[in-house]
Amino acid sequence: MPPNDFLINIEKSARRGALFFRDLTKIKSTDEDKKRREVILTILLLISICLFAAAILVSFVDSLTVSKTSYQNNSLSILAIVLILLLLLFLYLLLKKGFLKVAAYVFVSIFFLLATYMAYHWGADVPAGLAFYMLTITMSGILINSRSSFSIAILISLTLIILSWLQKNSFVITSSYWRIQKMDLSDSIMLAIIFNIIATISWLSNREIEKSLLRAKNSEAELKNERDLLEINVRERTKELQQAQIEKMMQMHRFAEFGRLAGGLFHDLMNPLTAISLIFENNKINYDNKSKIKEMITNLGIAQKSRLRIDKLIASVRKQMSDQKISENFSLNREIDETIQILAYRARKNRVSMIFKARQKIKIVGNPVKFNQIVTNLVANSIDSYAPVKGNDIPSRKVEIELAKLGKTVSLTVRDWGAGIPADDMEKIFEPFFTTKKFQEGLGIGLPLVKEMAEEYFNGQIKVESAENKGSTFTFTFTPKL
Repeated sequence: MPPNDFLINIEKSARRGALFFRDLTKIKSTDEDKKRREVILTILLLISICLFAAAILVSFVDSLTVSKTSYQNNSLSILAIVLILLLLLFLYLLLKKGFLKVAAYVFVSIFFLLATYMAYHWGADVPAGLAFYMLTITMSGILINSRSSFSIAILISLTLIILSWLQKNSFVITSSYWRIQKMDLSDSIMLAIIFNIIATISWLSNREIEKSLLRAKNSEAELKNERDLLEINVRERTKELQQAQIEKMMQMHRFAEFGRLAGGLFHDLMNPLTAISLIFENNKINYDNKSKIKEMITNLGIAQKSRLRIDKLIASVRKQMSDQKISENFSLNREIDETIQILAYRARKNRVSMIFKARQKIKIVGNPVKFNQIVTNLVANSIDSYAPVKGNDIPSRKVEIELAKLGKTVSLTVRDWGAGIPADDMEKIFEPFFTTKKFQEGLGIGLPLVKEMAEEYFNGQIKVESAENKGSTFTFTFTPKL
């Protein structure tokens, strides 16, 4: 046979042997504690089956070289070993059927009976019997439970006491030839095997416990990771829900603002509409009068300006209601002018004058709608900071809007001398749904909306200085794309 074929056959044989051993030691229990005990009992049964099979072979070989009387006595011991081997095979099959507890009890009982037989036949102090008793106590604690090891230890103690008393008083005659003979090699091998079995059991038990602990630690770590991940997901989901809620409330806020601005808008629209109506009525009357043509042309120019005024007002309101993602070149001054126009009626109603100060024209690239919304919210809040008054005799009430540029930084300042903000509320004014106004007057999302738009769309920041009953100053600073 070529060397390569020989190596291939050896590899195949080794693979078949590994598969056969894996099938023999296959574990069916899913519970960690039962699984550990099943592993240990399976290995012990296989080891015991191999040892008793070897013992039968050795006894059979010895029977070929001994006398007839010795052969008859040895036949009895071979028969006992064969019966034990068959019982062990039955226990292995029982274990594979799932009867772990029954197999464990019977297995421990076999070794207890073997040790008791040795103690009865050769004396209670025979070393092999005592070693088997030690093995029995160890196996009962590992294969059954800790309490059973104490129970079996008590049973063994009572058995040794009774056998010692019976043997001492000659009720039981023992074979004591081993006491006058030196320990031979077979006795030493027997004790060594028992001690190694005890060590193997302890090692298997500790190994399975360590595996269980490692699995528990891994499970704990995975559980912790899942818990942390769940907390992160919950936080993210909560944040998403809050954001969605805020966005819905912002939409409601824009509609509410539109409702509040509608009165002023209609009031401002009435003047140009009335002018247009009167102009067309006047032109209709003078239609046949050629001397009035120049006057009619002038009236049409006034009507055109009125129409442009209406378009401008409508465009300003449309910006307030839109939520478009825009990036274009626009004039900050123009957006502020439009805000002043759209809030003019609201300011007149509160008897507030709006003053816009700008040292220069500033144009940037960005979202004009968002900038318009920031200005509108800040100016509207300043107008609302003044308490309603009755009568004509009122002090000066004004809102100053100042636009400035220092280097690359643009600042928008909105200042009033109204009610101001209490010191206890200063840290809350940018929190969603916090408001000091009545429910029908505000939803508490104007300033949070301003802060979010300032940071998200302009990479800027909002600062506020305020004192109760002395007014407030809001400053929006950012570095735009020019």
